[in-house]
Amino acid sequence: MFSVPTFQINTSTSVHDYYTHLTALANRVQGVTSEALIDCFVGGLKPDIQRDVIAQAPTTLIRCVSLAKLYEEKYTSKTKPLHDPYPFRHPQTNTASSQSIKSTSLPPLLQAPITTTFPKQGSVKKISPAEM
Repeated sequence: MFSVPTFQINTSTSVHDYYTHLTALANRVQGVTSEALIDCFVGGLKPDIQRDVIAQAPTTLIRCVSLAKLYEEKYTSKTKPLHDPYPFRHPQTNTASSQSIKSTSLPPLLQAPITTTFPKQGSVKKISPAEM
């Protein structure tokens, strides 16, 4: 019989790199069933990703890889944000500096709203058809 060398994903390896390495190894051997490749792939995933992929019961290797990438993104986005949601926010060191920023005379960013005043009910001038 044959054995497929195992390559377990570690903390610095992405699912994509793991899949690339696994397919390179699988291409060197013959007679490996798709079920065996799925088992090898799922067996080498990180435990939290592995648990979620198994729960979905994928039937193809491509589906396994897609789910693993999805869960990898889910778990890595919890630990580190992909981008700062407030990129222009600067930490304030003291309240004096924040008050000096507020006291500067900068032009307004938006125009003042246009307020329309309607004439009072009795002040409407009625015109005749000839005046129109």
